[in-house]
Amino acid sequence: YYWARAAAAYARTVVERPFVTAMFSSVTKCVVSDAFVQIVMEEKSVFALDWNRVASFFILGVTYVGAFQYRLYNHWLKPLNDAWRPKYGLALSTGGVVMIDQAFVQPFLYLPTFLGIRVLSEGGCRIVDLPSEVFAKWEKTAFDTVSALWCVWVPAQVINFAVIPKHLTIPWMNAIGLMWNGVLSYMHGRYEREDKQMTASVARVENVSSVFSVEKSRGGGDSACASVARQCQVRGVAPGRNANGPYSWTCGGGWRGRVLNCSMRRAGGSSCPSACWWR
Repeated sequence: YYWARAAAAYARTVVERPFVTAMFSSVTKCVVSDAFVQIVMEEKSVFALDWNRVASFFILGVTYVGAFQYRLYNHWLKPLNDAWRPKYGLALSTGGVVMIDQAFVQPFLYLPTFLGIRVLSEGGCRIVDLPSEVFAKWEKTAFDTVSALWCVWVPAQVINFAVIPKHLTIPWMNAIGLMWNGVLSYMHGRYEREDKQMTASVARVENVSSVFSVEKSRGGGDSACASVARQCQVRGVAPGRNANGPYSWTCGGGWRGRVLNCSMRRAGGSSCPSACWWR
């Protein structure tokens, strides 16, 4: 009974005050989905939440998902679809509008907006450095994020533009968006954890060259090579081989393909890394 009354009240508000409803529901779904992911999936307590992350989703809900998307879908893309449908038919008009949204708006407007909000919420970034920071994050995360986004939003938007009437666009987008924001929160929380692990591991291995120098001064030779290898392994770096020499050090899990390169030096009949750097 109470759920039915609440749904009826929401439906009336959508018709009478669509913009206010879009703003309120967009902010609510963004914040609730992120908090759900942090508490339930990442097993954080309420007092240990990443509040910068929560704030990012709040700002995203106010600015892009609430204000901008309301105008984008209700005033631009849906009228465009209505104008194209008599001329090109339902399939072509819907496909064309969905392509504009998913191939251009989402990867090149929505995702950079979200990443920019995340960078600013983390602090420590000057405004003049924001474009380069956002591009670096976009380059790292765009493929995985957009692939997941298309799995959710391409079918959802086909239904939206082909079937959903204009006055129900907001409820439909909010229902799908609640699920999607949970996916987005989880994925980018994982990226942040990987970055923190990488930073910690780099801090542990950045003195590899000095370790070699110390061991060399104690006797050099094969013992120095073995010591460097042990130090790399202790610091989470797995020794391997490549075409450029007998030794290279390739990062383990969570490093996303980065490689510790070492220059070679003959010592005691073995090739030893004399200097190492990250690539």
